[in-house]
Amino acid sequence: FPDVPEFSAYLGSYLMDTAQLGRAVDVLHQAAERDPYNGRVQYELGHFYLERQNDKLTVEHFTRAFESYDVDLDEKVSVLNYYAQYLYSPTVSAPIRPLLAAAIAQHAGEPTLHLLAAEVALAEDDFAGARLHTLEATVVGPHLVQAWQQLVALDGVTEDWEALAADAEAALARFPMDAELLYHAGWAASELGEAARAVELLEEARMNLVVADPELKFQIHLLLGDALSRVDREAEAAELYGTLIEMDPQNATLWNNQAWYYAQAGVELDRALTAIERAVALAPGTAIFEDTFAWVQHVRGDHEEAVAWMERALASDPNGGSVGMWENAGDIYAAAGRPEDAERAWRTALEKGGDRERLLNKIAALS
Repeated sequence: FPDVPEFSAYLGSYLMDTAQLGRAVDVLHQAAERDPYNGRVQYELGHFYLERQNDKLTVEHFTRAFESYDVDLDEKVSVLNYYAQYLYSPTVSAPIRPLLAAAIAQHAGEPTLHLLAAEVALAEDDFAGARLHTLEATVVGPHLVQAWQQLVALDGVTEDWEALAADAEAALARFPMDAELLYHAGWAASELGEAARAVELLEEARMNLVVADPELKFQIHLLLGDALSRVDREAEAAELYGTLIEMDPQNATLWNNQAWYYAQAGVELDRALTAIERAVALAPGTAIFEDTFAWVQHVRGDHEEAVAWMERALASDPNGGSVGMWENAGDIYAAAGRPEDAERAWRTALEKGGDRERLLNKIAALS
């Protein structure tokens, strides 16, 4: 059946697979001359020139194939995914752009193509374009959780907290138990100052994390711990940091934060001391960790050690100590019976932009 282009396409594919390349291209070109609009023939020619690394002819034939209904969507996506491997190599991946445009023109209602277009936009640092493509994917494929996950992830990357809150809410209306969507909703609430709502959402995210995803688990616990501290649940935050420390025991910041939250809650002070000792051992000379060490000793009532660590922290800070550090220093000096040093520290905190009313009240209380 020489006049049936599909048979010529299959024959050309077989000849390519058996390394009979000269015969293959002859068969395919003859078929294309008889029916230049047959997508299967154009598809096989596209593959032939792809292997020859002839981008011009590859794009020419694949574009004709993509414009037809002779080629399945899966086959088109397979070609696009081949180029998507090289998105960060613009020369190699250049054909994906015209081919993707042709595929979307033929299959505008296919969300996977819009998600792929978003990936292409991201490779070009076009976050606005990526968001538009991803948003379109949620419109044409609202049932596809990956589209919603990508949309909220983009909102987070661009730090558009209002958009993140709105998109996460819309996504959760469809997928109310998806841990990734709950995490992003909690993130938005946290950034918008809604700490109690953030805690609620992040606790739900933690309960619904059924798939092994260490990175997501870490981020949920990290954000939840900090949200708990902002609703005066520091002891729970400190306990939660225990999970984070199990996941990353060499992370000095995690040890520091656990110690700080225990000290703020005024509980488990021996555990707080152990945690901060671990932090300063992992990262010696870090001013904020030494500040926490001083505060833990202050809460424990060891004023001499608290003063020593506080002065060490101020000396370690390359900027001469933050507002918080100087206010802590004043509190520690006052507790140690050194009112003049306390006033000096609080006035330094004032000069650095500290809370004027609170600091002046502390200074007034000295007399």
